[in-house]
Amino acid sequence: MVEIDIVRHGQTQFNVEKRVQGLADSELTAQGIADAQALGRGFKKAGISFDQAYSSDRKRAVKTAELVLASATPNLAINQTPLLREEDYGKYEGWETDAFARDVFNLPTFRSALDDGLMTLEEIADATYAANMDENPNTAENTAMLMSRFNQFFNQVVDTAEANQQQRVLVVTHGTITVMWLRAIGYPVADNQLLHNASVTRLISKPNHQFQVERFDDLSYVELGK
Repeated sequence: MVEIDIVRHGQTQFNVEKRVQGLADSELTAQGIADAQALGRGFKKAGISFDQAYSSDRKRAVKTAELVLASATPNLAINQTPLLREEDYGKYEGWETDAFARDVFNLPTFRSALDDGLMTLEEIADATYAANMDENPNTAENTAMLMSRFNQFFNQVVDTAEANQQQRVLVVTHGTITVMWLRAIGYPVADNQLLHNASVTRLISKPNHQFQVERFDDLSYVELGK
């Protein structure tokens, strides 16, 4: 059995500005830094340390991992991988999210697509990929592409952890792709539900690359570390 703590990166400048941020990157805000540090202290207070750590190769995820591990497990190396990147939105990277929604979905706001039940995250990803078809190359990703690389990552992590007798793994990644993957493996995430920055979603590995979700979008460790 392997326990995997999936952490969404801390708040970023693009989060505050409400800009599309997949492959695009921006710095953590002061709040994002403070929350990541609090999360690390919360893990430590709870007696949690990690045998292995992975992060997306986007700087917002790497920095969050560094801040968490500084308290939780100092000096543990971070394995950066593109498999943990957020959805690639192609030509819409950096756009204001509402302008993106108007251009791709003909909806007034991005949140209206989710809150009003008009589109799921999966439908948004597929529509965004289609809207990038005039690009050469089309770097955007549809749902199948996203789920393929996330499945690849988590299957590899479990195999590696079991082979090396590692019991607890930290994974710092992104919100949208994580929610989509959790739904794909059968966890009942609502269509309009997104992860909070610096939240923890805990997985327990089961035989044959199956997973049990033990915690979802949990901010209790951040609160513990404040």
